[in-house]
Amino acid sequence: PARPKRSILQKLRPVLRLIKLTVRVLLWDPLRRRSREWRAEDGTPWEQFCRGLLYRLTFLPIFVALAVAAMVYAGTHPRQQTNELDPSSQGIYYDPVTLRSEDGVRLEAWIVPVFEASQILRDKETVLRAKQPAVLLLHDYAQNRQQMLPLIRPLHDAGFVVMSLAFRGCGPSAPAGSTFGLLESNDVRTAVSALRRCNFVDAKRLAIVGVGLGANAGLIVAANDPSIKTMVLDHPGQSGNQILDDLIGPRQGSLYWMQPMCKWAFELVYQVHTDDLNMSKYGGLM
Repeated sequence: PARPKRSILQKLRPVLRLIKLTVRVLLWDPLRRRSREWRAEDGTPWEQFCRGLLYRLTFLPIFVALAVAAMVYAGTHPRQQTNELDPSSQGIYYDPVTLRSEDGVRLEAWIVPVFEASQILRDKETVLRAKQPAVLLLHDYAQNRQQMLPLIRPLHDAGFVVMSLAFRGCGPSAPAGSTFGLLESNDVRTAVSALRRCNFVDAKRLAIVGVGLGANAGLIVAANDPSIKTMVLDHPGQSGNQILDDLIGPRQGSLYWMQPMCKWAFELVYQVHTDDLNMSKYGGLM
């Protein structure tokens, strides 16, 4: 026989039970005693109100900690854009490469040599022995390497070896939280080292083109790498505090007091220092 249809109240009964249980947990008084000598309800109405208010305020640090953790996670794990294009969509030959960063994160990149396969077959070893300058393309926060795709064709035609890197947590690279260029600098060092090892790359003529997060990561690496001769930085973050204010912390004036806690949680979780994102530290390099 067909089952009788359940009423709306019957369908909502599990939800109501969950709400009831939640309310009981929040209002449970661990200090309540059954002894008649002392009870939480004793005292004047004002004293009872103050005791109840102070007891419920003990939950405030827990809610604040959960809110800070949620904001840090949301800010460091932006929604990824899906785009399956690659240099072959522009008729350019490329090699997909897999790299391993200094801290063990798997990275994916495209490397586009200067010469096409037909030229290699025609000129053979003469082409392979020639060393060319290289450009490393670094995308922005919440983007992927497809963002830099329009630059590959003109740089390739101008005679540069081109590598476009997918930062950690972006595209096919290993999942990880974004640190706005701090830990991503390890990815840049790995990519620069990979370019130096290529037989057709002139290790003394390397350039970086970075946007936003990629600009900050490239700047951190170039500060200690004299082989990077040229940088093109498109709207890098000016200070670490400003980046965290824009991407992690609450923007409402009434909640601005949570900004220092968001910064502290971010630095604690990822073991970084936001001061390394301040452009003022790299004045001499620029």
